[in-house]
Amino acid sequence: MTLSIDESRPRLSGFSSFYETDIRGWMADRTARHGKAKIQAIGTAVVGLLFIPFGVALNGALDLDIEDLDSRIPMLILLLWVVGVGWLAIWPLKRLHGEVKGYLLTKVCNFMGLAYDESAGSFPFEAVQETGIFPSFHRKTVEDHIRGAEDGVKFELAEVILKRRQRTGRSTTYVEVFHGVVFSFTFPKAFDGKTLVSRDSGSIGNFFGKIGKPQRVHLEDPRFEKLFEVYSTDQVEARYLLTPTFMERITTLADLFGKKAVDLAFLDNRLIVSIRVTQNQFEAGGMFKGMTDTSRIETLANELCVVFDIVDTLNLTTRSRA
Repeated sequence: MTLSIDESRPRLSGFSSFYETDIRGWMADRTARHGKAKIQAIGTAVVGLLFIPFGVALNGALDLDIEDLDSRIPMLILLLWVVGVGWLAIWPLKRLHGEVKGYLLTKVCNFMGLAYDESAGSFPFEAVQETGIFPSFHRKTVEDHIRGAEDGVKFELAEVILKRRQRTGRSTTYVEVFHGVVFSFTFPKAFDGKTLVSRDSGSIGNFFGKIGKPQRVHLEDPRFEKLFEVYSTDQVEARYLLTPTFMERITTLADLFGKKAVDLAFLDNRLIVSIRVTQNQFEAGGMFKGMTDTSRIETLANELCVVFDIVDTLNLTTRSRA
């Protein structure tokens, strides 16, 4: 079977053979279970929806007077019923999808020399949050923790979704304020100052906290200056870090993901790179996609290659921080 991937890339060399020996059979074994879960989902949804008009008819037959009740109660009951039916319908598919995603990500990451942790419990979210590159939030989801090393520099990343509580009258909703992939590069030597590269000047106060007013760093790259604002507590170090070559690479990332998608922060011994995205990453295909559909593995392999594209684009080495 031929996969639509570029095996001339070093990280994908021999991937088709790996797919045949480690992936295809395992996925095929889950085809029957997947089909059963889809039928169960459709059947549960149909039966659940049929009970809605039955409930309305029963209410009319019993001549229940709901005018004396809070007008929101019938709607709340209906909403709870729909949510409950939906959960029962989708749960077998969701459970199988989680199993498939975990297996594929673990296998493909190992093939590429990466380590994968679905729970992301060890991802250094607090250290990243200290940079202040995130907007204020009340709920967070951190998943798909991936670790690796390139040219002697350790890196890790995770997908982060943040939501802020919003109250309107008596109702409370949670609005998504950040969805992105966050990288943390660790160096053997800590930075002397704090430096922020951001497209949003509103992040400056969050990043520098109470240490006093940071200095704006003006650089010689006019295109970079148009895309980003740079502030630092150490002007000399900031210019040392943001070489013309490195600024060009950050601009390349902005071209790839959008000029408002990329933020960077140098803090302690970490470089944090935040890249906003518009859809979930590393999902290994949707719940209804066939188990033997090769686009599952092709999309996942290509998404993980983008990780190395980002690392290679930044081209960080321990020599730059020795």
